[in-house]
Amino acid sequence: MTSRASQAFIQDRKRFVGVCNTCVKLLGEQLVECTKALTDFSKPDPYTEQKLNLWLDEKLQLRKSLMDLYHLERTMVNLLASSAATLSGTTARSTLEAYNSIVAGIDAEAKDAKLGLLDYLTFPGWSPPQHKAYIRRLVRHHWRVLDRLKENRVPAARALLGEFVEGLGKTLTNLRWLTTVFVCYAHKDIVPKGARVDDTYFEDLRAATEAALGKEHVFLWWDRKPPPKRADDVPGQDDFWEQGIQTGLRWEEEIKFALRHCDLALALMSPRFHASDFIQKKELFTILRRRTRDGQCLLPIRLEKCDSEEKIEIAMTQWFPPDEYIRQLYASKEKVVKTYRKDLVRRVLNAMEMLSDPTKIDGFVKSFRKRGTDKN
Repeated sequence: MTSRASQAFIQDRKRFVGVCNTCVKLLGEQLVECTKALTDFSKPDPYTEQKLNLWLDEKLQLRKSLMDLYHLERTMVNLLASSAATLSGTTARSTLEAYNSIVAGIDAEAKDAKLGLLDYLTFPGWSPPQHKAYIRRLVRHHWRVLDRLKENRVPAARALLGEFVEGLGKTLTNLRWLTTVFVCYAHKDIVPKGARVDDTYFEDLRAATEAALGKEHVFLWWDRKPPPKRADDVPGQDDFWEQGIQTGLRWEEEIKFALRHCDLALALMSPRFHASDFIQKKELFTILRRRTRDGQCLLPIRLEKCDSEEKIEIAMTQWFPPDEYIRQLYASKEKVVKTYRKDLVRRVLNAMEMLSDPTKIDGFVKSFRKRGTDKN
């Protein structure tokens, strides 16, 4: 570098270290604020026990995971600040720019997560749906931080942060129940009589939505493994789809856990769906009850016309697709099918966005309570 360029670089590096210090301070403040908001039960309210049960759930590990996320991000910012002091040579400028982009991304997400929620941090009497929506919003911001980190292609930054990026990903994986969609379906609809496995609606649902939902870190869960992946599937997708219920576990307990913690449900409606006692008395019953109590969102998908549509709790809910059956859509042109798939993904993401907003979730819950659907 020339003397002038060297002086400019030193000034840029100094400003970068200042940005890092501000970002670390912000992350520390946010960790304190969210911990206080989520764990300060010194002033009991009618919902204290429910919120405390969520926070202390051993399988979810919310407290430990959220603290780990902030600590990992603060460590990465501090490492980048320290590394910047040693940069030299022809790649120093480009490396500093990469460092600055990473820290700017982390800082922007931290500020956005805090924006608009300050009133809620001191607001007494949070309802359980608001409580969980706040947690979900924070976690989704951390997912976006991870996305920004993975976009970095500068060798020095990748080498420096590699293990911490991996740790961030593992910690977020532990929290994926917060953005998981429960799929309620009839087992007899997996492979209709005379159909090939790769022609089923389940396989089409997986293939059509996996990549688009995965980019937003929204996952689908059902109690069995999906059909085998096709040869043209995108490699390296999250293995959450492949888990189902592990052999040896009590399947009904695993379904209960998923129903309790997945706040968005897809119901694949058909005559087989309506005829299933387990679906009607266990799964659908729980979903409809949680909708008026905890804010669980139900998206009914019509595979075929069935008697479940006559239930008042279902009839009042907007179906998808609104006016025509899926099997008729499949017989239509490819362009129509693509439009349907995009629309389904959009509706799932819109529902997840609503479930991540503490300012909207209570209104959603109250809209169903007012209609007298909470019979339990």
